[in-house]
Amino acid sequence: MSEKSYIVTFKNSATQEQIDEFKATIQKEGKIVHTYNIGSMRGFAVTSNEDTFNSFNNNLTGDSPIENIELDGTVTTQ
Repeated sequence: MSEKSYIVTFKNSATQEQIDEFKATIQKEGKIVHTYNIGSMRGFAVTSNEDTFNSFNNNLTGDSPIENIELDGTVTTQ
């Protein structure tokens, strides 16, 4: 299975412990290529296989510290 790049962002209510726990989990299956900590935006750019991220997306609940997981891509403006 090919690897893809994803952006994972965390809710403002996420604790550092929750973020570190997710980071340790994802590093078992993939690679964190960049960490974001810009104002209230905290997250990672991650490279991993699609199945890993599908399982994370399918298990997101209201009490999850993860705000969003999306496929990384290029954004342009006109």
